[in-house]
Amino acid sequence: LGGIDQRLRGVKPIRNDHTKKLIPYRRPYGYPRRRTDTTGKKSVVFDFEQVLQQKPEDAGTLFNLGFILQKQGKHPEAIKRFESALKISNTLDRAWFGLGMSLASLERREAAIRAFERAAKLQPLNPHALYELGIQHHALQQRDKVEETVRRLREFDPKATEQLIQATR
Repeated sequence: LGGIDQRLRGVKPIRNDHTKKLIPYRRPYGYPRRRTDTTGKKSVVFDFEQVLQQKPEDAGTLFNLGFILQKQGKHPEAIKRFESALKISNTLDRAWFGLGMSLASLERREAAIRAFERAAKLQPLNPHALYELGIQHHALQQRDKVEETVRRLREFDPKATEQLIQATR
């Protein structure tokens, strides 16, 4: 491995059949490697912003940036990123789910319900979307909708069904 740059040390190589040389493993959706910014902290957001400057129409990068901002508690910024990703590709069920989670964190329950319904429509066997949909209906005291969500969830995930029943008592 003497010819591989030291920066790539520890990166899983893959074999490229047409060149027969080892090339560095690329993460899906163009994930950049973590680098340190001027403060010395790891700044994944900064890396994704750099990727967006190169590819502004990359829905996967926008979704991932929204997810990172959501984890940092920056929900208004995350909502903007999820909405931008959905403008490019409105079939990203994870982006609809992330949008719903950020909206729910800001207590915008009606909009969160629409986002969770869309995520559940795109991925009908996603127990997380149905669980969160039931939680939002419960917060709005829509008991009949909670029961409908429990019935949908019971068809394929009994564990999530029990968790939803416990959470909505």
